[in-house]
Amino acid sequence: MRQTSSLPPIDAWVASSLLQKAIRRGDVEYAEAAALAFHRMRGNAIWRRLILIAFEDIGPSDRDLCIKVTNSGTDISSRSQIGSDGEVITHLVRLMCAAPKNREADYLICSAKQAPFTEDLRAAMARKTITERIAVSVDAHTPLLQRAVAAWMASGVNGGGPVTLSIGDLRGLMRAVTRVADLEAFRTAAITACEKTSEPIVVMTALLALAIQQQELPTEVVEEKLPEFVLCDGIPSWVFDKHTRLGKSAIRQLLAENQHLRNCIGEFVPEYRALEIAAMAAFYADAVSLKLRMTWSMSNDLYSLGLRTDMTKIGTPDNGVEPIVSTMQSCLEHLNDIRRRLRTASYRQRRSWGAGDLEAAK
Repeated sequence: MRQTSSLPPIDAWVASSLLQKAIRRGDVEYAEAAALAFHRMRGNAIWRRLILIAFEDIGPSDRDLCIKVTNSGTDISSRSQIGSDGEVITHLVRLMCAAPKNREADYLICSAKQAPFTEDLRAAMARKTITERIAVSVDAHTPLLQRAVAAWMASGVNGGGPVTLSIGDLRGLMRAVTRVADLEAFRTAAITACEKTSEPIVVMTALLALAIQQQELPTEVVEEKLPEFVLCDGIPSWVFDKHTRLGKSAIRQLLAENQHLRNCIGEFVPEYRALEIAAMAAFYADAVSLKLRMTWSMSNDLYSLGLRTDMTKIGTPDNGVEPIVSTMQSCLEHLNDIRRRLRTASYRQRRSWGAGDLEAAK
């Protein structure tokens, strides 16, 4: 196992990114090392982080694991039955790496809350009572996106960003969504996870579990080919996405160096939007990759929905989404080279500063 001490120097943001993306890829060694590093730097924040990853990246593909991570992350006595905090963290991370993944709760909540093309749905749902929203949420004959808007607005759970929901009935919603027999055990954990994280992605996981049950069709676990990567002084290049400082710098440098990408983005959006749009396209190029993915009849549609939402909410026209993302995928080797260059330069600079500080101290 790769121990924390063998990781090169990283900050909490990089540790958090490494943890989540290593779990997505099933890379146990990196995930364990990152989790322990994050715990060392941020203490008990690791429990909220693991709960969010469980619901965002595993979700309906392993509801029992979501329950286990939630219980361990919120109940000290439950953790103590396994061992020390470090032992519990590594135990959970191993289970999460091995589990099949499903990111569709993330696609649903982003579309329900932020998609420009769901504004009419949000406006219509705002005119309904909470009881009516709950009824829409569990109606198998209603389109899933409409159900997602209803469930979010019924829950009262805002998540990040401006507060747009002032009231809700989370417990009433979860009772209705989990009324199907084998979802009852999931209800308490989902409510606890919502209260711990204040994130409505948990609600979407419960809604997806219900929708999958209602369709009465089998799910399938597929193994996907992961994008190529390079090591950047001991850290995989896929860590450095738009949520890290180096990742943002790498995107900026890619735009400066790669005229093909600049030209493609420039066909659809003004220059001042290029950096944000390139960063989102890069996120889809290698940051959301899953090694084992649980799929069902709506999986491809939900992925497309999530991609469309994330790209259009920052100004990409519908006809620009596919060309820009495809072009970014073709530039991944160039992006990885830049990530490596920037990481190497940063790492060497930190080491030289350390040597200088040591000489000054003498």
